[in-house]
Amino acid sequence: MRGVSFFAVRELAYAQYWAYWAYCEQQWSVWRPASYPSFDEWRSAAENCPSEILDSSGLREERKALIKVAARAGKERLERAVDIYLELEAFAYWLRPMVDSHLLLSGPALEEFRQRCPAIEMCSGWNWDQVWARMRHSHFLEAEAGGWLDAVVYTAELHPRRTKVIDYWLLYTGLTIGPRAIRNCTLRSRTGAAKRRGYKPDGRDLENASSISG
Repeated sequence: MRGVSFFAVRELAYAQYWAYWAYCEQQWSVWRPASYPSFDEWRSAAENCPSEILDSSGLREERKALIKVAARAGKERLERAVDIYLELEAFAYWLRPMVDSHLLLSGPALEEFRQRCPAIEMCSGWNWDQVWARMRHSHFLEAEAGGWLDAVVYTAELHPRRTKVIDYWLLYTGLTIGPRAIRNCTLRSRTGAAKRRGYKPDGRDLENASSISG
């Protein structure tokens, strides 16, 4: 349960529900409504609450701003973008050992890169940060233009799936395998191994997990 709380209280949706709940508590303590809304009605109102409610809440300013940014995308579009981001970043970490080792992409790796990133012409002098920046830009032009990419990045960076991929790269790929193994390891084998690995948060932030406004 502590692991669930660790991720849940950092979700933008959770923060928005909390802000609306605090608003309702304050309003209903002054004036009790004749009838309370159903759960579906209350949730819909929370998901569409006006900026004034968020602004008056105890949420941190950066969290308020991200909730407003996410609203520009809409729930379904944001969820699709987050899925794409997670898949693209897993692919980027699969490429990273090759990029960091200054290996030219060839064979299956080059074919995979061209299929996923046809608009990018890989340069041999790029480091991984440059490669990842170009990959992200090429896939999220709409989010950048609409001003809601920050919400995609924030939501994706919270995801346990992302943590597994990065943990796997750090512990098994980025530090231990050589150039030949890098070339022979497929994207499917690496991401599959990452998903199979159990992940447990280190617990350093769990003590504050119940405080959404802290």
